[in-house]
Amino acid sequence: MWCLAAAVLLPFHFAVPGLGKVIFGASGATSWFDMWWLVVLVLTTFAFFMLGIWQEKAITRICPNEAKGWTSRTVIGGVLGLLAYLLVLALLRDYYFGGPLFSYWGFFILDGDPVEVGVTVAGWMVAGMLVGLAQLLPSHSDRRKPWAAITWSVASALAWGAGALSCWALFKLYVIGYEPICISCLLRLVYCAAIAGGVIAIGGGIAILNRYVSMTFSILVGVAIAVLMSNSVTPVFSPRTIHPYRVLEPENADAYSFVESVAFSDDGAILGAVKAEKWMGENVGVRVLLWNTSGWTQIATIKEGETSTPLMMALVPAVAETTLQRDKLYIRSQLDGSILHTIDFHVNTYINEDRLPKGYKFKPPSGYEEGQLETPSGQTLTMDPYPVPSYHSPNRVYYDYSPDGRNIAAGYTFGGIWVWRIP
Repeated sequence: MWCLAAAVLLPFHFAVPGLGKVIFGASGATSWFDMWWLVVLVLTTFAFFMLGIWQEKAITRICPNEAKGWTSRTVIGGVLGLLAYLLVLALLRDYYFGGPLFSYWGFFILDGDPVEVGVTVAGWMVAGMLVGLAQLLPSHSDRRKPWAAITWSVASALAWGAGALSCWALFKLYVIGYEPICISCLLRLVYCAAIAGGVIAIGGGIAILNRYVSMTFSILVGVAIAVLMSNSVTPVFSPRTIHPYRVLEPENADAYSFVESVAFSDDGAILGAVKAEKWMGENVGVRVLLWNTSGWTQIATIKEGETSTPLMMALVPAVAETTLQRDKLYIRSQLDGSILHTIDFHVNTYINEDRLPKGYKFKPPSGYEEGQLETPSGQTLTMDPYPVPSYHSPNRVYYDYSPDGRNIAAGYTFGGIWVWRIP
């Protein structure tokens, strides 16, 4: 069974190095997100292993023929379900610029505005459906039994949806008082996981006996939670918060790194940043970093003591050149010497709101206050910098808008470089 799980997990890790960065939107060689996804998969595999053993024992008494290999199929279905769930959250991040993908362990906890909660519940249901299909479909071959596999997967999806709604309801209604060490915060997460697992286990146990009764149970749980939440005197949805569309450089409080400037090129195709390593207030190393905004991949680094570096631009050999003061950067074609892109690192010393879409206003972050974006409808969106661990509040933030007004890049003290996409 563990060999089957490894056959699913390991190819993702070795064939796609940095998959955690793709899923979680982080980059940087030292980013802990690179291995985070693998830790989650391993722990989730163990949880599905225990679920499979419990169900296999129950099914063995009712239908021994179905029980053969049940645990292994549960693990494989669970891993595939988790990957599908992460894909749903990644889509929520890329197209809605938010979601629980940014909450560390909390991406199993439901919170947010109605869209985020609804999509997350749908992600749970997709995961439950894949678990059900993997559990029963491979064991059915005649004309009648595939329908049994379908009803089983539907019952599994509904049970997972009911578990997700139960988790959301408890998370929003659980009252936490003031505590110097927030033990209740941890207990709330434990209770949310327990109630979600309990509802899924009850729904799955009933489905072993009768799938239609299990479906009815899950639907009734969902209706009861909807009634409970609609009558709640406390807010059940959180104000919309937009998270970074891409985390290009994570914060690092130990390396004494400071972002001194970020700026888009004149055509928006390139994002540049000046990043300095400082000791006792003095620069000991300055780098200029360049990213291609079409895929947010780093394309060049001009190191300390250098003023140029070769690179490829649309299959055209080019060279990036910076002035000694590092206030301007030019990307020239090596074929004819023509300038392809220009970056002015002083462009972000003032607020150029003319670049924003009509009706938008941006309040840059400062100190402990996060940046805010006001939409034409008057809605204020908080620009939450997480998931990057915030060791220190930035005492200065450099930022720039892309020429089309769709992206805001921010460079924080202690090295963080993040990009938000304006919804």
